[in-house]
Amino acid sequence: LPASSNGRRAVLAAFSLLGLVCTFGRTSAASDALLERAIERVFPALVRIVVLSDEPGAGRMEKQLSAGSGAVISADGYIITNHHVAGKARHLVCRMADGEEIEAKLIGTDALADIAVIQLDLSRRKKTGGLTVARFGNSDNVRVGDPVLAMGSPMAVSQSVTKGIVANTSLMMSSLFGGGLRLDGESVGSLVRWIGHDAVIYSGNSG
Repeated sequence: LPASSNGRRAVLAAFSLLGLVCTFGRTSAASDALLERAIERVFPALVRIVVLSDEPGAGRMEKQLSAGSGAVISADGYIITNHHVAGKARHLVCRMADGEEIEAKLIGTDALADIAVIQLDLSRRKKTGGLTVARFGNSDNVRVGDPVLAMGSPMAVSQSVTKGIVANTSLMMSSLFGGGLRLDGESVGSLVRWIGHDAVIYSGNSG
């Protein structure tokens, strides 16, 4: 997925580890309005991704069923998620925020950045109207202490939101885990810069 600026790359890095993260300014007078606006703009773009993949085990390939989260990033149905969610998918089904289930296909994946892109099969969509699309922001504007929302579909249930604050705007995983977070042979922490926060993250928020 091409990135036109360092700021956008940092946003993608934060997305990759923590799930979709939305940040906004700390002005107390406007805090409630900004919370409501962030949720209204992003929550309808969230999807729960059910993944069927093949994994080696007991001397053979075994089918595995798992789930994660993602967000619609284009009107033609492209969704961004994690490589460790969908990077090995054989079959994908996305449950939209309105409850509709739509099949999807894997478009591309990058284990080093832990990012994958999938696309909805909109020819099978039953509902009319355009998709709600989440927009990328600029992580260079994020400051320690800013309120933050983590949105996703934890535990393979309905979309949800948790709230916290930004703890670190340039968290380097390689310095914390003795060489980085390794994923399919790639040292993810050697490339990306994370945004750390204390919003609650559950299993299934990945993406």
